Amino acid sequence: MNQAALDELQAKEEIRSRIIGYCRGIDRADRDLIRATYHDDSVEDHGDKYRGGPDGFVDWVLGHLSRMNGSMHALHQIHVELDGDVAHAESYCTARHVLPGDAGDGEILETLGVRYVDRFEKRAGSGWRIARRVVVLEFHAQEPLMARSDWRTGFASPRPFPDDASYVR
Repeated sequence: MNQAALDELQAKEEIRSRIIGYCRGIDRADRDLIRATYHDDSVEDHGDKYRGGPDGFVDWVLGHLSRMNGSMHALHQIHVELDGDVAHAESYCTARHVLPGDAGDGEILETLGVRYVDRFEKRAGSGWRIARRVVVLEFHAQEPLMARSDWRTGFASPRPFPDDASYVR
């Protein structure tokens, strides 16, 4: 394999790692991990929920997550096209959020099918990060969850950064 092919593989892996880190950061409410996904002048477009820069987005999303009882993002295919120090990525994701029910009555499972349509740029000192993200909503559903008292027992519970089992080594 020649050097150009190796460089392309390395760039694509760095981009995929940023996307995976973003999802992990969201699910664990890890401010630094979310923020590391973006260049300082990037634009995040979450539809009418949030459009703006990365610092405001991190504040908004952490506030949004604080009202949930859980969050899990499952990535599917990630397509990356390179063009020098610019890359276009399209990532399919299923996001699931556990929302409190009305008046404390049970919980609701919210499922969203989204695509992250990203423009990545490789810049000196910060490497590959998002310069612009547009979130495309493919579907949105909600359904009641069974009572937690009926869940299987003995499992670790999800926790935000730094208390989740994934941070404890």
